[in-house]
Amino acid sequence: MIKLNISGSTFLVSDIHLGPDIPQTNSHFYDFLFSIQSEANALFIIGDLFEVWIGDDLLYKNPPAWLKGAIEKLTNFASAVPTYFIHGNRDFLIGKKFSKTTGIKLLPEEVIIKTQNEKYIHISHGDQLCLDDPGYIKIRKLFRNKLLQRIFLSLSINRRTSIANKIRGKSKLNKKSGHFYLDIAQRAVDKIFFKNPNVSTIIHGHTHRPAIHEHGFITRYVLPDWDYDHDSRGGYLVITSDGQIITKYSIPKEQQ
Repeated sequence: MIKLNISGSTFLVSDIHLGPDIPQTNSHFYDFLFSIQSEANALFIIGDLFEVWIGDDLLYKNPPAWLKGAIEKLTNFASAVPTYFIHGNRDFLIGKKFSKTTGIKLLPEEVIIKTQNEKYIHISHGDQLCLDDPGYIKIRKLFRNKLLQRIFLSLSINRRTSIANKIRGKSKLNKKSGHFYLDIAQRAVDKIFFKNPNVSTIIHGHTHRPAIHEHGFITRYVLPDWDYDHDSRGGYLVITSDGQIITKYSIPKEQQ
């Protein structure tokens, strides 16, 4: 697991789900980038930046207008502020061409960041920690198989889009029927602490259940997902220069 030293104001965000059908959410995220550019020393996007990503060739094979706009905004921001990305469960096919185009640095799925005041923080998207959902973990392992990914990427964009839309359709049906992502397992927290006893904080997204949890010696922060087209939901977290953690969440009252 790699370790990164951070200084100044470090921002973390996840689960924006940029896409063609959520113009208000897209716009809010771009406004967020603009608003923090002068004060941010780094930005970590910890998964599900996009609703779906079916391959980096989307960037140069007649990309749609919304995607061109997203790449332009991300590239402009990353040219001014060091920006890092951890893959989520919806955009794990983001690759080196995306990184080269935007200037956003790709990170492994779990990272330890160290603040100026010697605070160690574990960050990840969080889906790999949902050990109480063996069905999801099995599917995740399948989707992350490099051979299967190469086969999928060899298909035409139209075919990949069709497959991705079917998977998204099933995901939406699960949400409507009341099936949501489970929270991360206590034994996953214990495992992180066992391997990294200096860690005092865990930050992740994925579950769409923004909250602050106490696990003995560890405090766990869950980032919100973004949706300003059907709701007024989103937000981010800031690690200040002196190691304080400040949450800036916009959450409807019925979800608090």
